[in-house]
Amino acid sequence: MPESWQVVRLGDMASISTGTTPATDNPAYYSGTIPFVKTSEIANSRITEAATRITTDAVRDYGLKQYAPGTVVVAMYGQGKTRGQVAILDIAATITQNTAAIVPNPELNSEFLWQWLMSQYENLREAGHQGHISHLNLGYVKQYLVPLPSLAEQHQIADVLGVSGNKLVSLEGEMTLLQELFRALLEELMTGRLSTLPLIEAEDEAATNGSRK
Repeated sequence: MPESWQVVRLGDMASISTGTTPATDNPAYYSGTIPFVKTSEIANSRITEAATRITTDAVRDYGLKQYAPGTVVVAMYGQGKTRGQVAILDIAATITQNTAAIVPNPELNSEFLWQWLMSQYENLREAGHQGHISHLNLGYVKQYLVPLPSLAEQHQIADVLGVSGNKLVSLEGEMTLLQELFRALLEELMTGRLSTLPLIEAEDEAATNGSRK
């Protein structure tokens, strides 16, 4: 780590809090328009929508805070690989009691923080597995050490990683489309609904044209 970078406790550089879950046996709380993010939706990614939406009554009755876009969220509980995963909100949303919401001070770039915490996934999981305890808590999140480059460096690092991340998402999307095309082609060929003859003829024609050049 460069000598010019500081190392600080996260709680000294951000406001960190959690939410709660409105009574699930009251359907009236779950018929609204306010996004309610669950830990299962925190998957080292950007959160652009939430599967569950709650009402203003739920927000009022349970004192829920609506966190602004740019808030970094950490899954403190969760089955399988969920615990320790992080996300950044692209929407205003409420959260459960199993999630830590981190609102950075102006000296800490939220995109940089999100990317740093993603790199700490294994460490966060290990910290949340001590003795009989298999979860994180707000106290630990507040004490977690993070590097603090200059704000300009934070922006630069976040921009570079953001571009790389976007390219990766694009490639993953292309791979998904190719896999779907392969499965569709496989089914068509194996059931005889599609003849291989036109494909072979097209391949032969392409080879012939190529040899003439």
